[in-house]
Amino acid sequence: MRPRFVDIHHHLAYGVDDGARNRRHMYRMLDCAASQGIHAIIATSHITPGVRRFDMEGYRRALREAREYCEASGYDMTIYEGCEILYTRQTCRLLQEGEIPTLAGTDFVLVEFSPDIRFAKLREALQELISAGYRPVVAHVERYNCLTLRLGRTARLKDELNVYFQMNCSTLLKDKGYRLHRFCQWMLEHDQVDALGTDAHNTSSRRAKMKAAWKYLKWEYGSSYAEQLTTAAFIFEDN
Repeated sequence: MRPRFVDIHHHLAYGVDDGARNRRHMYRMLDCAASQGIHAIIATSHITPGVRRFDMEGYRRALREAREYCEASGYDMTIYEGCEILYTRQTCRLLQEGEIPTLAGTDFVLVEFSPDIRFAKLREALQELISAGYRPVVAHVERYNCLTLRLGRTARLKDELNVYFQMNCSTLLKDKGYRLHRFCQWMLEHDQVDALGTDAHNTSSRRAKMKAAWKYLKWEYGSSYAEQLTTAAFIFEDN
């Protein structure tokens, strides 16, 4: 039996970032998610704190419409608030002021960085988030050169800071060059990945692929690990 998939990284809210273009497109993304067996989505629109104003009103309106569509369509799917934060020096302050939604109202935050960020800067930013009372989930961990070039650094961050790592389903499934393949394999074999996310932006080039990723993990690493990475229980179990 398939687990009830939870997608913690999904750009379905239309009109607020580079995901769904309009209401109809958002509905198609919800259709796609339902066909993938996804039962919960955290709608993680891009936010750049202190650089560009985020349309929270428009975001919440889109989520209301998404929930109404799911109910009308008979989908057993819960839509939660959240965001994908491009880390800036204003991030902690705006989180504490309630200007930025956390993941499903918990103290977890999905945070991304420039792919070429230096390891020391990455560690410093994660430490700042933790000191402010948040638990960072590093979005698409496979994109950061300072981690993919030095296997073991993710383990160091986990040991020192107890951070979490999200990997994209599409990365897991696509043909990868040697370095990325080695990194993903090492991360999975050493239990460094905490959750998969679809990072869905549309229903074509960047669509949800949770079912295929689950099947891949089940085949390569077993049912228990596949369920662990596709249900994000760590976010909800203590809340």
